[in-house]
Amino acid sequence: MEDFKKQVSGDVLIEKVNLQRVSHKEANIMKSRIFEDNLLNNRKIIIDLSKCDFIDSSFLGALVDSLKLIIKTGGEIKIVIAPSSFAERIINNSGILTVFEIYTSVKDALKCFRQNGKEPQIEFTNHIYYLCEKYDYKNWSQFSTLLTPYTPNQRVGVVDGRDAYTLQHIL
Repeated sequence: MEDFKKQVSGDVLIEKVNLQRVSHKEANIMKSRIFEDNLLNNRKIIIDLSKCDFIDSSFLGALVDSLKLIIKTGGEIKIVIAPSSFAERIINNSGILTVFEIYTSVKDALKCFRQNGKEPQIEFTNHIYYLCEKYDYKNWSQFSTLLTPYTPNQRVGVVDGRDAYTLQHIL
């Protein structure tokens, strides 16, 4: 199992952390992933820490830095923590509850994004397609899991004056 995994649900990007402990090393990885997500125009992000039992202060700091970056571009980050875990106690005692919306499941966090009434964004899919085309990237299969919410050969918009389709039609 990968330590970090991206999933997409509609217009929401889910950054799943599959580690029991996150500290300074993982904090740097998370910050760079959120920075990349921001460059790809992902504005609704859920960070799923439900597998984590321990979160150190450097990782909490990385979450706050990530939130500042996403807020500057009009986005939101929501955090998922397993209920009754040691990580939940760390979050409660850290004061981070005043900064983030915390949920006990990804499903609940997704519901909150859906209640905003905003139309789904397609920039993430457009940008992946654009980068693959621009750099003639041959390993399309690694992107197929990111695009599973879309149907094969679905037109998702226009990039640089060209029609953009989901990558699944190429696989």
